Amino acid sequence: PEREVVERYDINDYRAKDELTARRLWTSVYTALRAFEQIRELDQHRAGLTHVLDATARLFGEHDADRLAHAAVDALAGVAGPGVGVLLVRCDRLADGTMGEPRLLAGIGEGGAAMTQGALAHLVPAEIGQQVAAALAAGVPQSGDGWFALSTRLADDAAIVLHLSRVPPDRRPDAGMLSLFARTVAVSMENARLVAQLSKDRTHDRATGLLNRLGFIQAIEGRLAHIQAGDSVAVGIIDLRHFRDINQELGVAAGDRLLVSTAQRVTGAAGPGAVCGRTGADQFALLLPGAPTLSAARDLVHAVAGVVSEPLVLAGREVHAMSSPGLAWCNRAGRHGEELLARA
Repeated sequence: PEREVVERYDINDYRAKDELTARRLWTSVYTALRAFEQIRELDQHRAGLTHVLDATARLFGEHDADRLAHAAVDALAGVAGPGVGVLLVRCDRLADGTMGEPRLLAGIGEGGAAMTQGALAHLVPAEIGQQVAAALAAGVPQSGDGWFALSTRLADDAAIVLHLSRVPPDRRPDAGMLSLFARTVAVSMENARLVAQLSKDRTHDRATGLLNRLGFIQAIEGRLAHIQAGDSVAVGIIDLRHFRDINQELGVAAGDRLLVSTAQRVTGAAGPGAVCGRTGADQFALLLPGAPTLSAARDLVHAVAGVVSEPLVLAGREVHAMSSPGLAWCNRAGRHGEELLARA
């Protein structure tokens, strides 16, 4: 009865309480519940966005790729809530334009256990692999019963995928918020890659991947710092005598191929344990392994020079780069890396 309902429940949303009917009561309660659900959803999204913004500062400050991947997964797990599986997957584009095999960078499995890195196909069920592939192919968020996945491109022509599993029906993720988080992770990973590249460029030659002059001198200094009685340090030099002529006659691309080929020949001929570097435009250096005698060091450097002087086909032509060897041998402390390199 309406009067009994009015007396028993605190309903004050009407001009006159005698206007209340069963239908209006049902409408009032249902509307209030729906408004509450919307407020709660907005609050959850606000909390998730706050979590994403807090995580952004941490991700931008992390320059180690592995720690960055785990930090991103931990942050996403905080947004998704307890019990949700989280995967961060990377897929690189191959030379033929197709996407390579997806690899797991970091993940949280059942029971909150951290997952190991590796090929995704070996670590997750086939259906999850298919969901990741679908997200990569579509380029837009994909979802199904209890799962959600979205992909984001990286600057180096690769892509990452964020995948959520075991998602409760009442905690469906907000696609816009997760897209924002995915872009944050992508930018952070690109920053980490650039920092790593800059750090490597300080001591390595980008054209050949060998140590540059600074890195090679540091390697000599490290060996000299531990020299003892009976030890020796040998530094060999291989100069390409016709590099500039080949570079001018056949083009820069052929010159770059010659550098890469020479780096491979020097590394292979020097043998395991040797430290190799490119210390000049047409100069390669090797720090011989162990404590060789002067005659053994001389023989090895001549052997390396002979391998480097072998003919090579560039731009359809057989060329002879030729090489000139040099050697500096030291069996006592007090010397410096720059000095040994100059003497060689």
